[in-house]
Amino acid sequence: MDKQESLGLFEEESGELFMKGSIMQTIFHNPDNLFSVVRIEVKDTNTNWDERDIIVTGIFPKLQEQEVYTFYGTMQEHSKFGQQFKAEKFRKEMPQTRQGVVAYLSGEIFKGVGKKTAENIVEVLGEDAISIILSDPDRLAEVPKLPKNTAESLLTTLRENQGLEHVMVGLNEYGFGPQLSMKIFSSL
Repeated sequence: MDKQESLGLFEEESGELFMKGSIMQTIFHNPDNLFSVVRIEVKDTNTNWDERDIIVTGIFPKLQEQEVYTFYGTMQEHSKFGQQFKAEKFRKEMPQTRQGVVAYLSGEIFKGVGKKTAENIVEVLGEDAISIILSDPDRLAEVPKLPKNTAESLLTTLRENQGLEHVMVGLNEYGFGPQLSMKIFSSL
């Protein structure tokens, strides 16, 4: 997987409505049925939405704040809360720049990896560091002064965060929809 790719369920189909943005806030998340309501900062869309942010509803695992996702679905008018985007599917966008990869790896989800460590990883492995680590974890040994326990923790967290997307991609190939795929993943 190169830096232009994202981890997700579906390739972009022409004519399909999408909202791409970073998670500003999780307003509601039901861990039992995975129904979620999130506010995103809109970075790109092919709808006529021109506001800075929008509420997105759908069936998702707990999404990470500040991470970028692309949601596919339809605009809908909620009787109480107004215009929203109802997502039928989604994908997580991977950072595509050196700065983006450093910010991602030094984020809150990676315990023990600060900005300096993330910069060292990207210096050695490049902008494709995430996909390199996932495909060949031994490459982390090339990063000078990276403690083994930090490398192991980084790999474990990357795998956990990418796991759902990979399972859902595989299940989608067999015709399972997002909601059923998430139920299957949750029972593993």
